[in-house]
Amino acid sequence: MILLEYTTAAIKSLYVNKIRSFLSMLGIIIGVSNVILTIGILEGGRLLILNELGSLSSSLIYLYSSPYSEEFEYISQEEIAQIKMMPQVKEVLPEGFIIF
Repeated sequence: MILLEYTTAAIKSLYVNKIRSFLSMLGIIIGVSNVILTIGILEGGRLLILNELGSLSSSLIYLYSSPYSEEFEYISQEEIAQIKMMPQVKEVLPEGFIIF
């Protein structure tokens, strides 16, 4: 019996305060949709970044000697030719860099 009284009082309150009820529902709807939209955008961005990074470096190998080590030698042309002959290697790109 008490539950029925509370329900009818709540419905009457909603009916009497139409604008307040509408604004409350509007605030709840906007808040929930903002949370869902934000989570969706962030998750989509995270997946995009992970896919890009995964496809970028999954099959690349970088060989270099550290300029800070005491044995600083370049890879010779013969070594590059031997690396190119390996069946798993698709392409060899020699690069150089300068550290200031």
